[in-house]
Amino acid sequence: MKYVDFKKFTDENGACPIYLFEGEEVYFRERGEALLKGRFLQEPTLDYSAFEGVSLKGDKMQALIDAVNTFPFVSERRVVKVTEFYPTEKEYESYLKGLFENPPASSILLILNSSKGKAGTASLAKKPNVTLCGRYHLRQACVLLRFRYVEDCNGNGKAARLLCFYGGREVDGRNR
Repeated sequence: MKYVDFKKFTDENGACPIYLFEGEEVYFRERGEALLKGRFLQEPTLDYSAFEGVSLKGDKMQALIDAVNTFPFVSERRVVKVTEFYPTEKEYESYLKGLFENPPASSILLILNSSKGKAGTASLAKKPNVTLCGRYHLRQACVLLRFRYVEDCNGNGKAARLLCFYGGREVDGRNR
């Protein structure tokens, strides 16, 4: 799921058990976290936990699993946030597989990563029960721009293509 559909999705379907916000856009990660906390968390001091992914290696991953499996005290859901979480495939199989395949209905695991994992790490986006939230890729954004702004440019497809071309260069960081 892309971020632009995220708010509508949570309105219509409620909470999913595991969210993965992946990408460089800090704004999307922060807004996604704020939206979930605002909707499902009434008492953050009792029903919210945060972990740094760097510290969760090996047996220390059990603390994360225990936090997710804890029933919420006051809130509708317990929210457990983990940042920069890149477990290896072996760690996933040993510790996380059961959690991802059968997540508790009373908790939300929120994973906020600034990038995709490097070689040797588990691809969390492909794991069961993970809802992937991120920004549009540049090509998808350009297609969206073309369709949305052709009408605004009086049906002038050339103007929409130029907007997409120059906007894409700016977003992509290329200065030609």
